[in-house]
Amino acid sequence: MTDPTENTANMPPIAIFCYDFDGTLIPGNMQEYGLIQSLGFKTPGDFWGAVLEYTKQTGSESVLSYMKFMADCGAAVEPNPLTKDSFRTFGEKMEYFSEKSSNLLQRRTH
Repeated sequence: MTDPTENTANMPPIAIFCYDFDGTLIPGNMQEYGLIQSLGFKTPGDFWGAVLEYTKQTGSESVLSYMKFMADCGAAVEPNPLTKDSFRTFGEKMEYFSEKSSNLLQRRTH
């Protein structure tokens, strides 16, 4: 365990992702609320098509493949859009389901 008094300046950054895998928080895909466009793709279809091709080329599992592809794309863009501030901005653009509709979706999917 890391000593909380230790200087963290030379430590690698930690990334934490919150993701709506079961579709109960928002309509559509979270990354379609600005992230895909910030990676240089004109449409979500362009992004997902490139992800599908990458997944076929690498023979990797689809969710892990798209996350790696997204990280690689982010590293290739200046400035890198995979930042805490950017994620906050993308999150503010999302249109969340109301609590009532979210509860109905949960009942249907569980």
